[in-house]
Amino acid sequence: MDTITNDLIVIRTDKSKLTRVAVAYALLAALMVALGISASSNTVILAISFVLAAAFVVGIVHTVRQMSETRELLRADEEGVTDLTKPDDVVFLPWSQIMRIELKAANSNDLMLDVMGYKTLDQLPELKDEYTAQIKQTGGKAYFLLELSGLQLSRSHIMAAFDGLRTMAAVHNPSIAVIEYQDPLTKNDPLNKRYLKKREEDARHAAEAALDELGIEEQPGKEGEK
Repeated sequence: MDTITNDLIVIRTDKSKLTRVAVAYALLAALMVALGISASSNTVILAISFVLAAAFVVGIVHTVRQMSETRELLRADEEGVTDLTKPDDVVFLPWSQIMRIELKAANSNDLMLDVMGYKTLDQLPELKDEYTAQIKQTGGKAYFLLELSGLQLSRSHIMAAFDGLRTMAAVHNPSIAVIEYQDPLTKNDPLNKRYLKKREEDARHAAEAALDELGIEEQPGKEGEK
């Protein structure tokens, strides 16, 4: 279960979403096997079908492994945001170095959450010389994109994480651009405009409540284009 408060966000493995992904892979694998059997006289189609089926089986195995261990995917606290989606490549960004938080479409049904920020050279002590030279050419900043994928988490989990991060950004760094997702097909729909306005109002109230709870005086800042 996720933890979302005014001073801590922990997003964990979404087993229900992973179960649906595994079932989808299984159905696709079965479809490929059936296609191969129905076209058994054509060795090319047969081979391609079984190769694709094997790829989907690999996807099932990988997804089941993810389901077997409940672990943190993203953590945000008063210090900043930590991407834990890749255990061997954990990335931490302090609030002062986060530039943008954006809710985006992953596909027609799922959302994804991006957190963009940067690190300075002194925060990258193990960087190789050739990369150091490149970063110096860009003002001494290395840019990072932390991402929560719709393949890992359901839409509701992504939305909750975005709303929590938006509130924390208002507390710790109001200059962060926070960009809400807009469906291009309903962008001009009056109902959708009211929905987005309501979400913006809710976000402002949540930020005010968080500032009051934490005893922090509100600071001027900006929020991204909606």
